[in-house]
Amino acid sequence: MTCLNHYFTKFSITTVFSLVLSSILLTNKAITTPINNYQDPVVFHTVMGSDKFYSPTGKAGFALHLSPFYQHTHTANKPEGTKTANGNIWGAWNMAGIFLNDNPRPITQPMPFYAATKTILRNLANELRTLPYSKDYTLEARFNPDEEAYKALYFQSVDLKYEKMGLRGQINFDLGVGVGACVKGGIANLKNRPSYFALEKQFGTEAGIIPADSTNPVTVEPAAKIQATKIYENLMGENARRQLFKELGFDTSETNITDLEDLYGNVYWHIPIKMREKGEHTFSVIPYLSVGASLPMGKERKMSTLYPAINSNDGFAGLTAEGAIGLDFPDMMQLSFGGGITMFNSRDFTKVHVPTSEFQSGIYPWTTSISRQPGALWYANVSMKADNIMSKRDIPNFSCYFDYIYAEHRHDSIKIKEPNPATKQYFRPDLLERDSSWKAQMVHAGIKFGLSKNVYLATAVQATVGGSRTYRPTTLLGSLIMSF
Repeated sequence: MTCLNHYFTKFSITTVFSLVLSSILLTNKAITTPINNYQDPVVFHTVMGSDKFYSPTGKAGFALHLSPFYQHTHTANKPEGTKTANGNIWGAWNMAGIFLNDNPRPITQPMPFYAATKTILRNLANELRTLPYSKDYTLEARFNPDEEAYKALYFQSVDLKYEKMGLRGQINFDLGVGVGACVKGGIANLKNRPSYFALEKQFGTEAGIIPADSTNPVTVEPAAKIQATKIYENLMGENARRQLFKELGFDTSETNITDLEDLYGNVYWHIPIKMREKGEHTFSVIPYLSVGASLPMGKERKMSTLYPAINSNDGFAGLTAEGAIGLDFPDMMQLSFGGGITMFNSRDFTKVHVPTSEFQSGIYPWTTSISRQPGALWYANVSMKADNIMSKRDIPNFSCYFDYIYAEHRHDSIKIKEPNPATKQYFRPDLLERDSSWKAQMVHAGIKFGLSKNVYLATAVQATVGGSRTYRPTTLLGSLIMSF
């Protein structure tokens, strides 16, 4: 990481951009690209997926891909890998967490943050201390998430509707001698908006929000009903949440932005090694090597957005190295086994919401300045393509593609840059680092057929089959391909 920081200090963003442009001047391969984005962890720009395949041309060539796409999901993978609502990607939202701080101190000492806030939050904390519905919600040392009364202040499900649509493009150059280059990018509209906040059943019934279940009735004591209703009206209800989030500095409006996606470029090399048996060519072994870079093109993300839609690499530049071994069986299919790694630069941010307690989840109320460097992102792929598998009289130039991709993002390096030493001690960047790591497993399938010698139509689908701390998007893509 130190070497990477030195690199990005020595070479400016202009240098990275020059590298991408130089790849255009040098010379057909692009790959499905794992990126620094838990919402859309593996981006693809063409129906060929990872596309580390070898295509013997014998001459220089040029290809243009124009690919409209649509992506959506309302589910995500929990840290342990099970499916959940995408708002619960790091756990159920703990509304009592806004009053907690686990820095060692006497339990009678007031929390320094909310003690200095506006009347709404300060009065709410004082009121929660007096409610007999539970023990004190506001003291870290007494907070017990396993007790039913404390579970009442967790939203069991926060459902968000996430969508992305746009147009991606890719330009390929091939010198015809195993060397080539690619540049790709796009423009997209991103949306993320809340759908519903699900209360814990016992609490919701006592507060009169969830109808009583006749098959599994919940006993509602009069005193509990009064207390639960008061907590709902002051903390858990829609109006209470909106007012509280506003006081904490969150932008609670739905995200709807249109922006440029990152610009990617890479140069590659691969040469087939023919394997023969009794003088006959049986198959080829094809090593593949590639280096590339990504350049952020979008606008800065607002750190106060409660329902973010993250664009590309979230504003970070990256350097990528990749490799693969291909097995080409003439007139049958080609297999590819490969992988790669991407390293990112570090950046400073202000007014970032950072945890102050291990019991906080879903919402972090307090902000500070940080320095962040995304962890290394590596992936492995198993891929297959079969060209011209149909009769030319039926469907000419019909090809199909398949990919399985496993991607893993190691945890980020986060340092607090809070200028006030008395406040700095309360923040827990280690919890942000823990939640920044993720895993994703994706499958991709595409088909392509020719309209003429140089023009093709294609379509593809990409789906999530597993992961940890990532959204589970399904992506549909169509493509017009022109090659010369």
